[in-house]
Amino acid sequence: ATDYGTSHGYYGQITNACAMMNNFLGNYAQAELLLLDAKRIFLSAYGRYHNDYAGACNNLGIFYNERGKYADAEIQFNEALEIYKSTKGRLSMS
Repeated sequence: ATDYGTSHGYYGQITNACAMMNNFLGNYAQAELLLLDAKRIFLSAYGRYHNDYAGACNNLGIFYNERGKYADAEIQFNEALEIYKSTKGRLSMS
C-alpha cells in the first residue's frame, strides 16, 4: 500500500471533508481548525496556484461568512478569486 502521509493532497481532501461534516454538525471550532489545516496541506502539497488550494480558501471564506466574520471571509474569497483568475483566466469565471 502507498503511504501518502499527512502532507499529501489526499489527506487535505479528507481533512476538508471532515471540516464540512463538523460544520454541518455544529462543531464550528473544530470545523475551522480542519479548514485551516486543509488549506495548509494544499499549500504545502501543491503550492498557492492550484485549484485545491483555491477551493480551500473559498471553503474557509464560506465558513467565515456563515459565522458573520465578513472581513475574514473577504480575505479568503479574494485569495481564491485571484488564484482562479490567474490559473483559469477571466473568461472561465463566467
